[in-house]
Amino acid sequence: MKEFKARQKEVLFLTAVRLCTPQQIACYKDQTDRAVRKLLAAALDSMRGYLAPVIRWQIQAGQPEATFAKRQFLDWYENQNCDFDSEKIALDKDKPE
Repeated sequence: MKEFKARQKEVLFLTAVRLCTPQQIACYKDQTDRAVRKLLAAALDSMRGYLAPVIRWQIQAGQPEATFAKRQFLDWYENQNCDFDSEKIALDKDKPE
């Protein structure tokens, strides 16, 4: 999150910690809720881009931190046609590798 813009950090904080809606944030920031949603989406996309390679490495290395939720996230992320440079890996233990 160090590389996020101050506006993105603020929107993430208000959304995740204060549980504000985009409409509430827009009113507070004197912006449209569409602009707030766009900032939030950009921040979340950036976070996903940082997390996906780490989770992929955990799964390939057989780390115990590779929970089912992380496997589901990686499967979803890969299916969203994101920039994943190499082949998909088997996400479930019962699937052949």
